Amino acid sequence: MRAFERPEQERKKFISPEKEASLPYWLVRFSFVLGVLGVIGFFLAFFYQTVLNRLGLPYRQAQAAAILVVFIAWVIFTLACRRLGISARGLTYPKLMSILRNEVETPPDEFKASRKQVAAAFGSLSDDWLLFPDIYADDPSQALPMVLLGPGGVFAIRVNYQDPRSKGFQDPAVPLLAGSAALEKRLGVAVKPILAFTRHTKRYSNPHERVKVFTFPDALVYITSREAALDAHQQRQIGLQLAELANLPLSVFRSVI
Repeated sequence: MRAFERPEQERKKFISPEKEASLPYWLVRFSFVLGVLGVIGFFLAFFYQTVLNRLGLPYRQAQAAAILVVFIAWVIFTLACRRLGISARGLTYPKLMSILRNEVETPPDEFKASRKQVAAAFGSLSDDWLLFPDIYADDPSQALPMVLLGPGGVFAIRVNYQDPRSKGFQDPAVPLLAGSAALEKRLGVAVKPILAFTRHTKRYSNPHERVKVFTFPDALVYITSREAALDAHQQRQIGLQLAELANLPLSVFRSVI
């Protein structure tokens, strides 16, 4: 199976190039390294306390010195961030990394992660099968995280990570059905919606007749058991349409043909 992804877009800068080249930003990175060294020194002092005591340096004093280094690093970091106009309040690891890399923090892409899981689970499929990303991504009411195309037909797939028993559960089968219907109308061929679960499906009560609910292994068995419904020419034509809907680059178009 060949799984396609759109090229990574260049991330927006957290601060301007002028600020990135300034002394305060250099101090931000320097303070991070200094803080890491202080933390390492704190733990090394604990693990090598016997050696330090023999050298006449009580390990408690060494740890106190390491804590002082971390404190100094934090002061430098906060002052430098303030100088750059960056808020250090509520600092989390992702935010810290975005500051150090000078990239705007972006939330994790759940759909992309689910496509990687499906690609790994369906790795036994031949190269006649193509996995396309994010159809109708601009419309949450019918967004399809992935569409699988092969000799057995077209399959719209969505992975559920929520507990169906939770109060805030939003049935992912609803947008899956809407997107499948829209795609079916666009392509002119049947689109089979599959709601996949990573472990088991016992807690999910499926009210939608059209939606097939499977675990990954069962979904693979279902897909491979389908009789051939599309010939090579039909697959090429549908592949081109899916590549266009997924906003894939021209190079991917050519690889589908």
